[in-house]
Amino acid sequence: MYYSLFLTWRYVPKSLPILSLTANSLSNFHQYILNSTKFPLYEKSYESLLFSPFVQTENNFFSLSSNDLQTMPVPMVNKIFSEFLNINFSDHIIVYTDGSISPLSTGFSFYIPELLISFTNNLPPSSSSFTAECYAIIEALILISRLAPNNYLIASDSLSRLLALKSNPFNFHPSPLALCIKHITLTLHQSNYFIQFLWIPSHIVIYGNKVADSLAKFTYSLICPSLTQLPHTDFTPTIPHHIKHLWSSQWSNLPAKFATRYKHIVSIIPHKTWFNNLHLSRSTIIQFNRLRSGHTTLPAHAYKLDLNDSLFYTLHITEKPCDLFHILFDCPSLHLKRTTLFKPLKSLNISPNLYSILNSNSEIVFKLIITFILEAGFRI
Repeated sequence: MYYSLFLTWRYVPKSLPILSLTANSLSNFHQYILNSTKFPLYEKSYESLLFSPFVQTENNFFSLSSNDLQTMPVPMVNKIFSEFLNINFSDHIIVYTDGSISPLSTGFSFYIPELLISFTNNLPPSSSSFTAECYAIIEALILISRLAPNNYLIASDSLSRLLALKSNPFNFHPSPLALCIKHITLTLHQSNYFIQFLWIPSHIVIYGNKVADSLAKFTYSLICPSLTQLPHTDFTPTIPHHIKHLWSSQWSNLPAKFATRYKHIVSIIPHKTWFNNLHLSRSTIIQFNRLRSGHTTLPAHAYKLDLNDSLFYTLHITEKPCDLFHILFDCPSLHLKRTTLFKPLKSLNISPNLYSILNSNSEIVFKLIITFILEAGFRI
């Protein structure tokens, strides 16, 4: 909707809405997003959805806990791990996979020490670690499909990725990459390949896993950008930051005479609303927000909106525009009520100026100011 608004915008006097600008800028990422005309579940066969590969996620290295392994010397840990493999997976070819992310790049890799095969590639920097780990497995499975049928053990330190393979795709929102792994694994099983998955705790140094990690980090130096497509969920975290950047850019580039009063109160676009974590009624939020922005029905602004015949206050002789500043600080007719108002404000360490009052985060201050204005006979 917002993207179509961008394409059809013809209202020149007004700037384009921020959400439409965001939609247009995000449209440039289409080439990097996994596109589908179907829901991911419907893209794979029913048989592959029901298929549950063998995944061992328990740390059963001779009943040693992760804490025990961390305190041991690295050579001893690798000796224990080798003995564990010899006892439980002696007839398997071990494939180590890993993914690594950095602010500028994301890499994934796999390493097969028995066959002296290694592979590494990069992904767009917006990739999640889950996506990188999934692509490492997918590329490893593609290579395995080109080798002779055998028993293969894919070892990974990504617990979330392996748990996704064990999960029922009908009970949660499935990752399209996890479904792809299940589909490829089933296809290999049907061709006499036997694939198993093993979780390795990431905080213990296993040599094969260390090599895969180094290969994944090697992609940081690759110059050529990756054209690999990513799930749309990898771009979701960037959208709020992008919208915030557009808002801040537009706010800071407004003409000097535009919204000068409000810009004095809100110099930069905040991360959260001014009433965040405050227990205020909706009416209080609306009324105080109008006071902050200056868009009220007080005589001065009501006159600009043709809702009032005069912008002056009629309860005293001196003609002055009846705005919020005048009501809070200047109006002689409200002197006694003003004195009563400022006593509790002083006890709350609120300075008697408009900036301090409107930037307050005290619920008491909001209610005092609103009550003062309403009891003075005005509408907000």
